[in-house]
Amino acid sequence: MVGPRRALTVLVTSAALLLAACNPDPTGGARPPSSGPAFTSGIWSVGGAADLPHSWRAGCPVHWNDLSTVNVAYWGYDGKRHTGNLVVHDSVAADVVKVFRRVYEVRFQIRRIHPVDAYQGSDAKSM
Repeated sequence: MVGPRRALTVLVTSAALLLAACNPDPTGGARPPSSGPAFTSGIWSVGGAADLPHSWRAGCPVHWNDLSTVNVAYWGYDGKRHTGNLVVHDSVAADVVKVFRRVYEVRFQIRRIHPVDAYQGSDAKSM
């Protein structure tokens, strides 16, 4: 049986590869440099419900105390290095960093990384 952390890693990596196969060059040709700054990341606890005004409310199945903000470096569609934040369950925060480290190392490009609260909690708007 595959553990939940291994399953998450496989799922996220597979999703990234599938997205790349769907649209092999959404960047317009801007590629990251073959060498560049090292991957950076950080993990910190969510400070409170006020940090998640659109995506968390009383009665949510996961309390905000069990959430972490993960900051990761990524390569943008402009070929440049950026950083972004995600809010995830504490139990998978370190694994999310591992996945994004690998995505960064292979120079997979990402349009943007922002918490869903940047889009008033709307998954549709965030996409």
